[in-house]
Amino acid sequence: MTWFFPPQGGIDESKVETVMSFDPGGDTGVALLHRPTRVRSATTLDEDNHMMQLWSLLHEHTPDLIICEEFTSLHPDFKHAVEIISRDYIGIIKLYAQKYGVPLFMSALANKKFWSNDKLKRMNWEASTPHAKDAIRHLLWYETFKREPKDQYWLNRLRD
Repeated sequence: MTWFFPPQGGIDESKVETVMSFDPGGDTGVALLHRPTRVRSATTLDEDNHMMQLWSLLHEHTPDLIICEEFTSLHPDFKHAVEIISRDYIGIIKLYAQKYGVPLFMSALANKKFWSNDKLKRMNWEASTPHAKDAIRHLLWYETFKREPKDQYWLNRLRD
């Protein structure tokens, strides 16, 4: 897990309203959370070479914080071919973050394991594709375990 472009002194989470999360690849999963209202959505960018679509989406939503799955050249279960195009999409996300001074958290592949399909259903936050679900998982992992102060809202929803 790595931070890119964090402001001096760290992130003032109280000023973060819009969070975008990405699972980059041949199909890129996108999750969006508006913290004050808890309005959320998820989608998948699935056009071939969706670089401009990704760039436009970032400009449309102007996130205050970006979360993106780290690229790993070796998938831990070796079931999936590595998609080198993922590096290109991560580059676009990093460029946007650096150009506009948006903190970027690179989330480890393992971070998405806590939020199972069953837990996403219980949150009433489902998505139609595996990549969109993974983007949601990274976002919820950050909100639950990395954000300071921790946001107990999501864990409390699991207990209800």
